[in-house]
Amino acid sequence: MNARRISPRNGPGGYSLIEVIISLGILTGVIVAIASMFVLAQSNVKSGKLMSEATSVAEDMMEDINKISYNGMQIFFVGAQNLATLTSYTADTRTAGSYAATNYASLISSKLFKGYATITLTPIGGNVKPAVWNTGEAIRVSITIFWTELRRNRSVTVEGVRF
Repeated sequence: MNARRISPRNGPGGYSLIEVIISLGILTGVIVAIASMFVLAQSNVKSGKLMSEATSVAEDMMEDINKISYNGMQIFFVGAQNLATLTSYTADTRTAGSYAATNYASLISSKLFKGYATITLTPIGGNVKPAVWNTGEAIRVSITIFWTELRRNRSVTVEGVRF
């Protein structure tokens, strides 16, 4: 009987320890790269959600302002200022007691971290240049919402013309 000797090279195949360690390292690198994409995607989804929320709040504010008559805007926002020389008016929701703060500050701060808004009313048209409040034919309404997201200041602006 002829005894045949089996050498380790001709025997059942397998992976060496070095090959296993290298393949685990490659697998770990791929998993870390994929996991970082998930973190980035989650951050972008949150940022988009906040941007949509801010835009929605600004649109709601614009709809409320559009319900106010031209003269009502003067009463609510401007008050007793000299309308013959007033070329622009800005209301801030951080100013206590103002129409903007009374109606919109709590809504904005409940939805956006460190959120506030500025509402700029600018008369346009008319026979006086630059247009002033009491001779303007329309009012350009600009609403800008500001908030803080991940230590970054963000903003969104919605504009419209009120006749």
